Amino acid sequence: YYVNDNGMLYHLLARASLGAAFEQTVYRHFHDTSESVFFYYENQREIDFVVTHEKTRQLWEAKYTIGKNLHDEVKKYLPVVLELKTASLHIVTADTETSFIKDGISITAIPLWKLLLQQKHTP
Repeated sequence: YYVNDNGMLYHLLARASLGAAFEQTVYRHFHDTSESVFFYYENQREIDFVVTHEKTRQLWEAKYTIGKNLHDEVKKYLPVVLELKTASLHIVTADTETSFIKDGISITAIPLWKLLLQQKHTP
């Protein structure tokens, strides 16, 4: 579940969680700038945000911390990208910006601050 206020999030969790606040901030951005945003979970596979903007569906994952090798870390999301018939995966990070192709799928990582500067969502 997502709430409108990170202060309320901290109150409900009874602790500060940078990862939860990070994901909550990403959700609020998509909620405010996109036609629809929802969470995808099926067969123990998930994507944080399926975002629709101008009839285009985009898959987004929010990652406050990223392991040593982003190329290896994205492997678990590739089956969902194929299942949902999209050609790309976008990852919102604390400070990493990169793009690459993994198994024919375009992977783009963007820092949160850059995402928040976008008025309407366009990767």
